[in-house]
Amino acid sequence: MHTRGYDTYSTYLQHQASKLGKEPVAVLSANQAVKDQLAPRLALFPLPATVLSVLCLGARLGGEVEVFRTLGHFAVGIDINPGPRNRYVVFGDFHKLDFPKESVDLVYTNAMDHCLFLDTVLDEVARVLMPEGIFILEAVGQSKAIPGGYSSMFWGNLQEFLPPLSRHFVVKQTYAWGTSTIPWQTFMCMKI
Repeated sequence: MHTRGYDTYSTYLQHQASKLGKEPVAVLSANQAVKDQLAPRLALFPLPATVLSVLCLGARLGGEVEVFRTLGHFAVGIDINPGPRNRYVVFGDFHKLDFPKESVDLVYTNAMDHCLFLDTVLDEVARVLMPEGIFILEAVGQSKAIPGGYSSMFWGNLQEFLPPLSRHFVVKQTYAWGTSTIPWQTFMCMKI
């Protein structure tokens, strides 16, 4: 895995926060795609009845939060820039989650490419998850040479997530989707 070079952590935060203002159409489109497509993928991963609370990381406008709420879960999202009056997402940095230890049943993200320090984010996810909590990570396959404009981390093979995940999680199930040019994979993991 590779990371984009930022002069300071503040520069990283400013860059990530700027996406909503600079690319509102892309953000709205991505939010609608999540709302349209996430529920069928989640149906492939039956969740135990004990999953009540869900934290969505890098949730921008909150499409994923809406989906989890529709499925009957208490859900909230965090993002560096949730925009004004966002009823689904509050301000937050997934490198330092502002939630107590072992307070959430499930953590979901499709924005891992926006993190700067993967191990720090995974440590935080493990910290806030209840014992045997579930982490659902959705990631897109990317070229190491051509990261997206807001990707802070990039990789060539989605299997590169497995070693860092294994520090805190066991991958229980995976699902490949997307297209041959834009391959995505969903990892359903359990905290160990």
